[in-house]
Amino acid sequence: MTTRSEALLSDLLAVIHRDGGHHTYRVGLDESVRHAITRIQLLIQDNDEYQTTFRLLEQRLSATERELEQLRRAGAKHAHTNKDASENPAG
Repeated sequence: MTTRSEALLSDLLAVIHRDGGHHTYRVGLDESVRHAITRIQLLIQDNDEYQTTFRLLEQRLSATERELEQLRRAGAKHAHTNKDASENPAG
């Protein structure tokens, strides 16, 4: 590995570990890479779970909005019927 490649890898690991390179310095390059891979895998897994949760929440929101719209329509019909009844006492 060239000096430039090592520097780039060290920079990347510092970003992944969010520590300015201290972790890699402490545990060595090989171990730091293994830890970085594990960290990225966990982040990907978390992201997948968040996306699944977000899609489920979107579906629930859409269903709730549809129900609300149905209730509004039913309420408008009910209010219209009540208005007609109050204007015409005979029913």
